[in-house]
Amino acid sequence: MCAKPRLANAYQPFAVNVMNFTARFKYLMGLPGKIYRQQPGRLTKSIELDQQNCFVKLHFGVGWKEIFKNLLQLRLPIIGAKTEYLALKKMQQLHIDSLEPVEFAESGINPATQQSYLVTKALQNMISLEDLCAEWQHNKPSIQFKRDLIRALAVIAKKLHDNGINHRDFYLCHFLFDPQYYQQTQKIKLYLIDLHRTQIRTKTPWRWQVKDIAGLYFSALKLPLTRRDLFCFMQIYDQGNKFWQEVEVKAWDLYLKTYFVKQKIGNKTILFDAAMRDQLTLEKFFQQPNAIIQQAQILKNDATTTVAKYSDFLVKRYNARSLGKIFKRLFRTSRARRCLMQALRLRHLGIATPKPIAIIEQLTGVIKRESYLVIEYLEGEDLLALLNTHPEKIYDVAEKIHSLFKVLYTIHTAHGDMKATNLWMAQQQIELLDLDGMRQYSNEYALKKALVKDKKRFLKNWQQHESFHQVFQHCLGKNYFKYFLDTRALACPQPVRETKLRLKQLTAGELLTVLCKDEITVLDLKAMCQVLNYEFVSSKQYTDYFEIALKVKA
Repeated sequence: MCAKPRLANAYQPFAVNVMNFTARFKYLMGLPGKIYRQQPGRLTKSIELDQQNCFVKLHFGVGWKEIFKNLLQLRLPIIGAKTEYLALKKMQQLHIDSLEPVEFAESGINPATQQSYLVTKALQNMISLEDLCAEWQHNKPSIQFKRDLIRALAVIAKKLHDNGINHRDFYLCHFLFDPQYYQQTQKIKLYLIDLHRTQIRTKTPWRWQVKDIAGLYFSALKLPLTRRDLFCFMQIYDQGNKFWQEVEVKAWDLYLKTYFVKQKIGNKTILFDAAMRDQLTLEKFFQQPNAIIQQAQILKNDATTTVAKYSDFLVKRYNARSLGKIFKRLFRTSRARRCLMQALRLRHLGIATPKPIAIIEQLTGVIKRESYLVIEYLEGEDLLALLNTHPEKIYDVAEKIHSLFKVLYTIHTAHGDMKATNLWMAQQQIELLDLDGMRQYSNEYALKKALVKDKKRFLKNWQQHESFHQVFQHCLGKNYFKYFLDTRALACPQPVRETKLRLKQLTAGELLTVLCKDEITVLDLKAMCQVLNYEFVSSKQYTDYFEIALKVKA
């Protein structure tokens, strides 16, 4: 069976207009040009036809093995160029910029040996989004440009999925940015390419929407994106919390498969950061983890966990307890893997936690036994020890705790075990530890309930320290900043001015805590209270600041 080449548009016939498919196929295959991709059954290269730059994709037949492999995975096999040709025509209907099809033809009725080709016009002077965004690590773009780019991606994704299309390779590298158009108009223009695996239906299934967006998110995980950048995308591609949680899980699974190395040693499955491949200390640990832990500096050892410092790493072993607990975790992710996934996610979202290095999962048949987590070791101390030795840091810590809970609410996450020992002060920031109990919530009520539980557990740490308990109780309330004012960074007369403004917002009997850096401000506030209707309750001096309590009189 031979097919006459179909002209995709009003493009003039090429100089060599051979209507026989076999001759045309051989002619295109024989044209000189740079080969961009060569895989079994498929070739992509640039060519010049009729004095125009083009791309040709030649399909030689996928074979029965590939067809049966896809069918066993419940997928329709891609057997030729027709899928991409139809997808490009659909892009034109939806006004999504993509390659312009010029000529398409196919020949043969046997799906395993069917031949086809697709010729498209070449896109000139374009930049792959992957290459463009890779420069952001060293040269940060303007916020406006970054947000415009994110919005453009979100609009394309939404338009595709709303019209029953999923890409299946929805990565940054498959978007081309037009710099010349941007220079002329200051508007973003993106071209979507590599549509050979695209699926077109009346409605895009949920799981394929998740896979597409997860692929896009995965390809952006190493970029310096903020939570606001992510919310910018979510605002346009509007979905519920459950959808975004599934996207996160899928994206981080892809991350682990790409940037972590999986290794089997006996009954142990090891997953470690590929960048740490040459660490000899880790190799020794992977061979005999229990022996290394016994030789290392033990920091904690109880029925559930053993924690040790080994070289520059902190090793945590999750001990197998009763037989009931072992069977309970039979079909669940190991605690070490949950910690790894949550740590990667939190670090990407800008929440401090030690860098995860590796995990070891020990199996007996299908039964999960001990698992091990290796993270970087950070010099510091837990909040309880810190405030016992440096009580003057209470307000700095309280402000950080307030911000931490605010962020956890924003990302719909609760920690699950807010002991003071799980909050580590290192490098002037609070690092979250013990993430195996951390959970994400799609339901708002369940989230608030879990965060209330976290707050109660956190306050329980300070029952023996009344002054600390009171400050933290205020900082975890809704109106923390209404009753607290930090003027240490302000120059005279701003502290007094800001204090007056804040006191005007309070009602009779309410207290305001003010922090200031010098004694002159204390005297100024005393003088202000004598003139105005306020009471100077107390003043306490610390190493480098003063804490003042003011009260609104009845």
